[in-house]
This record gives sequence, structure tokens and C-alpha cells, in this order.
Amino acid sequence: GAAPAALAAARPGWSSVVPPLPGRDLLGGAAGSAAVARNRPVYVMTRDNMLEGDHGASGLARRLKRDKPAPVPLRIRVPAHVASSFEGLVVRVVDADAAGGVGHLWKLVRVFDDPATWTEPGVRHLAADGAVPVYRSEPIDDQWELYDLTSNPIESENRWTDPDLDAVRAHLLSVMKAERARAVPERNQPWPYESRHPVTPPAEKPPPPARLLRRLVQRLGMHPEDPNADPSLSLPLRRALIICTNHAWLDVGQPTGLFASEMTGPYYLFADAGMSVDIASPAGGLVPVDPLSIKLVLRSKEDDRFLADDELKDKVNQSWAVGELDMADYDIVYLAGGWGAAFDFADSEVLADQVSRAHALDKVLGGVCHGPLALAAAQAPDGEPLVKGRSVTAVTDKQVRELGIESTLRHPETELRRVGARFESETRFRDPLANHWVVDGRLVTGQNQNAAPMVAREMMRLVLSSEPTSQ
Repeated sequence: GAAPAALAAARPGWSSVVPPLPGRDLLGGAAGSAAVARNRPVYVMTRDNMLEGDHGASGLARRLKRDKPAPVPLRIRVPAHVASSFEGLVVRVVDADAAGGVGHLWKLVRVFDDPATWTEPGVRHLAADGAVPVYRSEPIDDQWELYDLTSNPIESENRWTDPDLDAVRAHLLSVMKAERARAVPERNQPWPYESRHPVTPPAEKPPPPARLLRRLVQRLGMHPEDPNADPSLSLPLRRALIICTNHAWLDVGQPTGLFASEMTGPYYLFADAGMSVDIASPAGGLVPVDPLSIKLVLRSKEDDRFLADDELKDKVNQSWAVGELDMADYDIVYLAGGWGAAFDFADSEVLADQVSRAHALDKVLGGVCHGPLALAAAQAPDGEPLVKGRSVTAVTDKQVRELGIESTLRHPETELRRVGARFESETRFRDPLANHWVVDGRLVTGQNQNAAPMVAREMMRLVLSSEPTSQ
């Protein structure tokens, strides 16, 4: 008598998925009704990570109220070779169905690995979340159990490999296949499950003197608060890709790379809205972080969070090679900046091809600082420059001169104007303290690190605006 539509309307705020209610009404059997056949099969299936739960906290951690997050010694550790999806069948098998069944109740269990429900669907799975996260990208082979529940109700003897039960095994596999087809609606194959986000530990905070100086720098214009921040934005089941640089040096003895807040600000806005977020780079592997960008005074509150976030550190240290990804898998493609991008974003053919493909697929594109250099190298489907005739912004030539870093291979304002973009920007007595962002269709760009949260917010709004109004 349960009404799925009414349940969906009354669901709690933390639940965003209300699937149909497949299965069979067993109330008749509970009441002793003869309408429920004695030999009916009972089938169960779950694609949840039941072994580890949502956040890996053990029962002891929850009892001690140390589960947000759980300390490493109190986390559940699941071996990386263990799958987390199950299906089981219990049915009575008579000899007429299969020789050897002898009218007993038999239980067949399959433990399987479903890439559609991995932490990063179809890409890799967070197999163990202990002191060091362990990922795997190859599906685990099916594992099987077979029990005679009539003679062995405590399931102490797994008879899957028993040579005398070939006919029983074949029969049970056939029944399981039929029950799977009957019980699992086609729309649930696979059901688009929520992404699982491990709990992030408390952010690393600078000492009070540094926090005071940071507030002063913020008043001057560095890392301003988003005046139109919208914490209600929710995009579960959506995916974002953040592309960063691989280049680590300005000159001999001058390290550079990604300007941290240009990645961390959008990353946490996307993730906190329920999105699954991947980090990529032109070559894959290590994304160098400009050490200047994580100094106590200059870093943002999102950078504080990053420095305590082992999961994001792992993504930055082992970024995906952008050429190995399918842009069709993402709703948002965001280009992070930093001086390193001045060396590899504009000259990476594979990055230009992937940005062009994302544009052709009508994905929401965006970037800040030097990130839009990848837009300057990309093409629209008609072969024209992607940004030709479109309003964009990025690092200004004035900011390049003010910081005295004119040795970089490409300057965003110059390159974007060269391919026909309508470049716009704001200026202050020092452009690193200016802020400006532009929305042109499904393209969102920001002048520098100060605009990263605003660009991310506008990109999410564009994704939401394209969603159907009814589900």
C-alpha cells in the first residue's frame, strides 16, 4: 500500500533519490496465506558500499562520538580486493528441477564489482579509506557462495566448488538470472547513485597574526567573499572536471604552477553541492602548486581545507591525463590558472581538442586567470576560434607587467584578443586585487583568483538552468 510518489514528496532533505519499489508483496506469506507459494524464490540485491558505510566510521567511533571524521585507528578498513555489491537467491530445489536438490532450501550468493557505482563511476573506486586512500580501476572478479540451508542453516560450508552439485548450480544461476530480470527495473540498470564523499578533516588554520593580516589583504581585494553566494545550490549525480597545469618552473630557481585557490575554491563549491569532481592536467600525474599561493597570508580558507584534505591531495598528485577522459561524462569543465598554465595550456593540442569537444557537446565551460588560454587554442564546430566574438576575461597584460612576470610564453589578454574575443576586465591600483567575471552563454570566465568562487557559482547555475523542470 505504500505510494512511491507520496514517499518522494515527504523524503528527508538528505535523500535525493527515491527509486521505484520493485519486488513482491510478502504480507500474505507473513499472515500464513496459501497465496504465497512455498517454493517461491526470494531474491535480494544491493549496490551499496555496505562494508564501509558512508564515512568509514566504526561502531566504536560512533559510540565515542568521534565519527566526524573518525580518527584513523577508529576507521573501518576494507581490503582493496573486496567488492561491495551483492545479490542473493534462496529457493527450494527438488530433484525434478535439478539432480541433487533433494527438496532442500538452497542459497546462492554473488559478490560483484559494479563500475557504475564506483566512487568515480566507470573510472576508479575508493577501495579503502584508511590512513592512505587506496583506489582501484579494474573490476574485481565475481565471488560465489552456495549453501544448503536445510542441512547447514548456519552457512558454515560453502559448496560452490562441490563437483556433485553441477546441476544445482546451473539451476540456481538460471533462477537468479530470471529473478534479476523480474525484480530490477530496467531504469535501475544501473541506477545513477549518489557520489560518496569521504569526510574532510578540519581545515588547517593559520595562527592569529596571519589571520589578522589575511583579513587586511582581503579588504584590499584578495579573495573577496562572493556577494551572491548560494549555499542552497545542489547538483547530486552531476560531474565536474577541473583541469590544471603540469608546468612547475618560471625560471631557474623560480617555482610556479597552479595558483591553489583557483582550484580549491571551485572544487569545494562543486563537491559541497554534491558533484563528483575529477582533477586532470595536460600530461596527467603531478599538478605542481605554486608555493607562493599557499603562504599563510595569501592563501584562502579553501586552501586551508585543501591542506588537511588527503583525498584532494591524492587527486592533485595523481591527476588524470585529460586526453584519456571523455568530455561527455562531465557537466562542467573548468580551467584553473596559475603562471604554470602560461606554458602548457595554450600549446597543448590534446587540451585544445578536449575543450573543443566539450564545447561541441554543449558542456558548461569556464576558467580563471591563465586558464582561459586553453579557450584561446580551442575551436568551435565550424572551425572558427571558440571565443571569437564572445565576451571573456582573464589575466590582464597590466597585471603581468605589475608582477614582472613577462617571461611566460603566453599572456591571456593578448592571446584572447588575437583570436577575436571581446576582452573585458576591471582595474585597480594593482590588478591582482581587481575582480571581474563574465557570463557569455555557457561560457564563464574570471579575471584572476579573486573571481574563482563567482565563476564556479555561475557555472553551477547554468547546469541547473538546463535541467528539466519535472523529474
